[in-house]
Amino acid sequence: MTIFDSLKETLRRWRHDPASKGVSPTYSYRIFWVKEALRWTEQERRQIREAVEKIVGVNDFVADAYHRRYRLEPFDGQKHAGESISVLHDVLAELDRYDKQEDLHDDASR
Repeated sequence: MTIFDSLKETLRRWRHDPASKGVSPTYSYRIFWVKEALRWTEQERRQIREAVEKIVGVNDFVADAYHRRYRLEPFDGQKHAGESISVLHDVLAELDRYDKQEDLHDDASR
């Protein structure tokens, strides 16, 4: 086997190995938004949730991974990709569920 054959084989395996594809945008967005959302006050989270729900509720909303077309004014005023907004929507819902569970737990322990 020549060095070129070895290189070709390595590249072939690399292209077909799912573990070598890198981190998905969805995963990266989730990590980013969880870190951000945990810093927000309750009021900031509510304002951002309202803005996200308006964006996601539009008929032509597209959850693409990279095209930044949706402006999120209450957060930073920058445009974000639809997939990023969709992930933020999910993160906020999960944090709301967690907060409600914590409230129930606190009430039960009193």
